[in-house]
This record gives sequence, structure tokens and C-alpha cells, in this order.
Amino acid sequence: MEVSQKCLRILAPTASKFLTCLANNELEIKNVIKDWDELEAKNDGTLQAKVIHVFIVYTFQSKHGVSRLRKLLVDGGASIKLANDFIYSFLRLQHKTKMQQWSWNEIEEFDIPLEEVKTTTSTYTVI
Repeated sequence: MEVSQKCLRILAPTASKFLTCLANNELEIKNVIKDWDELEAKNDGTLQAKVIHVFIVYTFQSKHGVSRLRKLLVDGGASIKLANDFIYSFLRLQHKTKMQQWSWNEIEEFDIPLEEVKTTTSTYTVI
């Protein structure tokens, strides 16, 4: 699943403000991002990606979150189609994670353990 780098660059400053807001409200960041120490030690960009991901998930959970995120992306310079595709891919991934429903290709691509798969979307039959 390819994620738009342009959309991520647009969201990065807002996600940083989100992280600062968490710290200012004295919320323990390690309660929001469980593997904070491990990601911080890697120093390879995975921490920033995780912060952006958590920001998107929290935005989706808020009232009118999808439209706010779309407006943020479009105002930041992304086309409406790109913003919609970006949001759709995250909503789809969030739904698949919640329902534990993956295709065999996604199981291989994301290295998902078979214990975490309830059903597959593929209709292959092994003879």
C-alpha cells in the first residue's frame, strides 16, 4: 500500500504541534505511543511516522475529523483527489485492522501473523 509522501509532508508540522499539545497537557506520551523509547532509539524516521499515524487516528475519532483532515491536506497544497485517496487508504486500513480481514497479498506484504487474521478477502482455492 503506497502512501503519498506529499500528504505526509503536509501533515508533519501539524502532527508535531499535536505532539507538543500532548506534552503541554501533561499527557504521558508513552501512554499514547506505547513503543516510544524503542522508536526514539532507532532514529530512522519511524518515530515521526508513528506520530503522524497517531495524529491521523485521533483526528478520525474526533467529530468531523475526516473533513478537517481533508481541508488540512487541500489547504496544504494536495489535490482533492490525492487527499481523498490518502484518507480512503487510511480508513480502509483502519477498518481492515479492526475487522482482522486481510488479503493474502497484504498478509505477506505487511508480515501479519496468521493468528491476527480472522478472514481473508481472497477467494483462492488450493486443490
